[in-house]
Amino acid sequence: MNAYVPRLHAAARTDPALGNAFLRVLNLVDEPARLLRPAVAAAVLRAGGRSARGPMPGDAGWA
Repeated sequence: MNAYVPRLHAAARTDPALGNAFLRVLNLVDEPARLLRPAVAAAVLRAGGRSARGPMPGDAGWA
């Protein structure tokens, strides 16, 4: 789970569907398990933790 959430955050920056799913959980509209549904998990894994905005905290290029 510790590796999944940062990847979800990075992917949600560029994928509106992931961003919407995350915000719905954050605002307690949906259960957290929604973020583990196969379609959501597949989109997170496809994104590979990459973001159009640059490196995430903890990445080698982050200062």
